[in-house]
Amino acid sequence: METLSIKPRDTSQVQEKGMRKSTKVIRFILNNGLLVALIVEIIVFAILVPEGKFLTFSNLINTLQIAGGGGIAAVCFTVALISGVIDFSIGNISIMGGLVFAWLYTQSGLPMWLAIVLGLLAVLICEWFNCFLILRVKIYPLIATMAVGLVASGLSLAIQSSSPEPGYVKLHDKDLWLLANKKLVGIPVVMIATLVVFIILYIVLNHTK
Repeated sequence: METLSIKPRDTSQVQEKGMRKSTKVIRFILNNGLLVALIVEIIVFAILVPEGKFLTFSNLINTLQIAGGGGIAAVCFTVALISGVIDFSIGNISIMGGLVFAWLYTQSGLPMWLAIVLGLLAVLICEWFNCFLILRVKIYPLIATMAVGLVASGLSLAIQSSSPEPGYVKLHDKDLWLLANKKLVGIPVVMIATLVVFIILYIVLNHTK
């Protein structure tokens, strides 16, 4: 007569699987703290703002449009931080590039596309100078970027003071307004450009040397 043996259930394996799941959740929260904070923030505002005025499609689109420029700047900060550098000049250089474009477009009468290219070129030259000071002259990145940022800030003030109405550069242009507020399939072009920059950053960081 054959005897039937029943192997007791290994509870240690079950506990280990449970611990693995909880560990994965904790690890995900720690590695994606900003994403988790954003989700919590959206939930809190959705509850606090009455009558569903927060979770609307138009509000979401407006938020994405406003966050577009900040998202592209965040990519620049991310690349700098990954390389072990704190770049204090990104904000000032970005403002200077925008003012170069605005001045060339409104005061010099250049075509919009050419003014945009020259504004980006001014930004590229400043960031190249950052690299030169850090890699060739061997100046500590914190000092080098702070100095270049101050120079960019001074150039911005010079551009503003040269305007017919000192203090700011006016941009009253229908074509520019349409470009800044253009949407494709209901999504702002600014946000689409930001998404493209994110995809490029992902490819560069994960699939290139």
